[in-house]
Amino acid sequence: MKKITAIFLALVLTLGLMTGCSHSSGTQNTQDNTEQQNQQQNTTVSVQNVDESKNVIISYIHSNAAIQASVSTEEAMINAIKARNLNFTLDIQDATGDTANLSSMIEDAVAKKVDAIVIDYADLRSTTSSLQVAANAGIPVITIDAGGYVPNTVCDITMNNYENAGKLGVYTINRLGTTGNVIIFDLDISAGVRQRCAVFEAILSENSGIKVLEDYNVDVDKIQQDTMDAMETFLQKYGIDGIDAVYCGWDEAAYAVSLVLKQHGYTNEDCFVVGMDGHWGCTLGYMQQDKEWAQVATVVQAFDKYGELTIDIIYKLCLMGMTPEQAMNGRTNAYVRAPLVTIDTVDELEPNVLAGYANDFYYGDYTNPTDYVFSYELGE
Repeated sequence: MKKITAIFLALVLTLGLMTGCSHSSGTQNTQDNTEQQNQQQNTTVSVQNVDESKNVIISYIHSNAAIQASVSTEEAMINAIKARNLNFTLDIQDATGDTANLSSMIEDAVAKKVDAIVIDYADLRSTTSSLQVAANAGIPVITIDAGGYVPNTVCDITMNNYENAGKLGVYTINRLGTTGNVIIFDLDISAGVRQRCAVFEAILSENSGIKVLEDYNVDVDKIQQDTMDAMETFLQKYGIDGIDAVYCGWDEAAYAVSLVLKQHGYTNEDCFVVGMDGHWGCTLGYMQQDKEWAQVATVVQAFDKYGELTIDIIYKLCLMGMTPEQAMNGRTNAYVRAPLVTIDTVDELEPNVLAGYANDFYYGDYTNPTDYVFSYELGE
């Protein structure tokens, strides 16, 4: 706690010096200086009076608890709470991919008078009225990979799906060359996956020699089996010589496709697969151990950082009494770095260590222009 206070007071003093310089040079009027000083004083009082023993109840709603991203993010949130020794309680719910369930769970959380709501990897297009109910009750809602900021929430925590889909798309095009036949596996209930596939299709629109054979929307209730069955059907329909690459919007689908290709004795020389998320269990481990494995690239999400940042924002809102604008420094999207890792660079990673802050291997030492939020995270 002393470390947090010291860091914060140092920041306040720094801002105060900056304000004084602006005043002397005539670039800031007296009224603006007064408002800034008042805001600093109010925030300082919040830091000094934090009661970390307070029990904060968080309704954590999974869009679908069965997907690996939800499993990883839940684990990261639990670890973040333990690491900071906070008295936070997670009330974990599973909407099982059903948007009606999701809306109902949001309103149930409001009725329970929880302190905050977290929703991960969901399609929130049909939850507008439920989010309004939460906003009316003054309960902050934080989303994780909802495809961007959603009205009546505090923020969306995610990698930049558009940017990283672009990286993966360019890699795919470069590996294919000027011609090829591609299959796409999408997941409509996930806004993030939809965005990734949409970006890839936009890239393909400028590469007329590459043809999309199929754009398949996977059944969320049976992701692995449905993906495997669909890939078997496509192999029968087009043959291995008619399929050059498979673009999957997330790694569980990429794993299922790769498994089918492996069972038929095919390697990444026959048909290669790309995906996103970077799970060790179904992606990076296989890419390290089997250089003929069909999946050759993924974008590695820093799920541990998602958990840390979510808990940090709730700390600021529920214990420090900050407004969403103060907690997020005026931002509504919290983007976290996500490197592109290929089968040629995966050996540089340590097993079971997330690569959220690693260099972007395919583009060299990648400097991301996105405005990230970790510079003001508590505990740094």
